[in-house]
Amino acid sequence: MIYKSLNGFVFPNQTGILTTEITSNDITRSPDAIKRAPGIYQELVEKDYELRVTIVGAKVFPALVRTPHQGDGSVDWRHAHFENIFEECTLDERIADKLVAFQREAGLRFGTYDLIIDAGGQCVFLECNPAGQFLWLENALGLPIMDAIARDLCATASLRVHTHAEGYALLNGVVATSK
Repeated sequence: MIYKSLNGFVFPNQTGILTTEITSNDITRSPDAIKRAPGIYQELVEKDYELRVTIVGAKVFPALVRTPHQGDGSVDWRHAHFENIFEECTLDERIADKLVAFQREAGLRFGTYDLIIDAGGQCVFLECNPAGQFLWLENALGLPIMDAIARDLCATASLRVHTHAEGYALLNGVVATSK
C-alpha cells in the first residue's frame, strides 16, 4: 500500500513527504498515525513505467516516465526527477479520449494526470491534479504546454493571440513577453 499526503507541505529544510510505501503492519502498529496523517491510501501497483499527461482544453501532452525499479524512485519518481527519466511518447487514443472526457465532465480546463502502466500492459489511473506542475516537462521535452494554456485562456476569453518574431505576443492590445 502507498500513502500520499493530502497537501504539499514542505518542511523548513525544503524536504517534504512524497508518496511512501507502507505495510499493514505499519498501520496496525500505529493506528493513531492515520488519524494524524490524513491522506490518500492506494494499492501499490508494480509498474513497468508511468505516464504524466497534461491536458489543456482538449490538447493532450503525454510524457513517459521511466520509473526506476529500485530505491525511493520506484515508489515515487519525484525522488529521481533530476535524472533523465522523461521521454516524449504517444498516448493510446482510447486513454486520451477517456482523460479528455473526464476533464470535460469535471469542468476542468487544465489537469495533469498520473497513470501507471503495469507489467501486463494495463493502464492504472492514479489521479488528476487540477493544478499540477508541468513546466519541467515543457523545458525537458519541448512540449508547448504554456502556449496551449495561453491560447486556451484567450479562446475562452474571446481574445486573439498574435505572436511576433521578436519573442512577444500581443494579447488584445497588451504585450506579453517570453524573455
